[in-house]
Amino acid sequence: MKISKLINLSLKEGLIVPVIVIAEYVKVAGGRIGLEAAKSHIYLLVSKGAEIANIDNQVALKAGEIALRHPEVPMVDALIASVAIIKKAKYILTDDPHFRVMGLKTKWI
Repeated sequence: MKISKLINLSLKEGLIVPVIVIAEYVKVAGGRIGLEAAKSHIYLLVSKGAEIANIDNQVALKAGEIALRHPEVPMVDALIASVAIIKKAKYILTDDPHFRVMGLKTKWI
């Protein structure tokens, strides 16, 4: 219930979902709740106004810069961070400490 409130608040504030997060979510959630249910969750977020952010040259270059400064951070996290920086996100919905290492604000339940 707490995560639903956090997601709904984030939707009101302009939730941005990098495409790499969709892939990770389908991998993890799909294994737990099934592929169709995981896809339905993504479609629901989009129908409620979530912006899907693609990985383009600008995002890739920024992720490379981040990875160079923080070699201990997984590339997927650097890609997510680069989207957040480019889109000027206020925070990232996560409890992953890598994002704080990269100097980004996080929010979690």
